[in-house]
Amino acid sequence: MGLFHDNKKPPTFTAGDFLKQINRIKKLFLYIGAKNRCH
Repeated sequence: MGLFHDNKKPPTFTAGDFLKQINRIKKLFLYIGAKNRCH
């Protein structure tokens, strides 16, 4: 999955990195949802 994979980092990451990824995806979904509501 491209969302969780960063070529600059090794594939293993800590819980903190995982939470950062989750928050980024949540913000992305909120952004998409807001755009869909506007149109």
